[in-house]
Amino acid sequence: MKQKMHIRGSQSSFMEDGQALSAWGTGCFRRQLIGSYGIEGPFPEAIARTGAANEEVYASELYYAGIVYVREMEVNQEVTATISLSGRVDFFCPFEEFKVRELKSATSEKTLTEVIKRGHYKPNNLAQLVSYMVVLEEPKGILHYTYYDKAQEDYIPTAVRAFQVTIDDDGRILVDGEDSEFTVANLLSHRYNSAMWLVDPEVPPLPKGHLDKWKSPCKYCDFRQTCNMYDCGMITTKEEFIQQAAKGVKR
Repeated sequence: MKQKMHIRGSQSSFMEDGQALSAWGTGCFRRQLIGSYGIEGPFPEAIARTGAANEEVYASELYYAGIVYVREMEVNQEVTATISLSGRVDFFCPFEEFKVRELKSATSEKTLTEVIKRGHYKPNNLAQLVSYMVVLEEPKGILHYTYYDKAQEDYIPTAVRAFQVTIDDDGRILVDGEDSEFTVANLLSHRYNSAMWLVDPEVPPLPKGHLDKWKSPCKYCDFRQTCNMYDCGMITTKEEFIQQAAKGVKR
């Protein structure tokens, strides 16, 4: 029997104007295809460190508040007969109103300014949380950001912002009670297309905004050289595309 393929919950995104919304490392169909073969780019060490620390701090806060939680809870949902969505919910609080919790740590000044101070949450982070909410059939969750400032050789948390996310009865996604521009249908469309492109004999299309000179989601992608080679005809098949990606990430 053929082994089941997986779409990761952390790769969730929304469809917009028939294209995938993407940020660095998430949402892109090509990135998902490469990852399905076990090919990954390097993960920033600072984010790995702060992410682990962030979860420990949050777990302690829940414990001392007397809130029951399940940490790193596995979720799985079949998308097609051969492809499933899989992921881990950072925290699931079964007796709270907002049960599903997704944590994000950041060390960039841009995230501090845009997300925490101005309240402009990142769509791909929202999609990941909502993806788990949909699988668990839970209409309320929290998207929690913590900014870590560099202090000599370590990082310390200096700013926090939590967004309350609700799925309305008609599939609208509300953030802090306000309509977002996204719906569950946008999310499920991306999930279905992700599955279809994993099995399609062709290489998937690039994400929305890839031609934007200043804001292209491809700008810092570890696999952009592979994509450039495919798009200019230096490699022409899906097999060559995967082989080139496996040779190593190129900046």
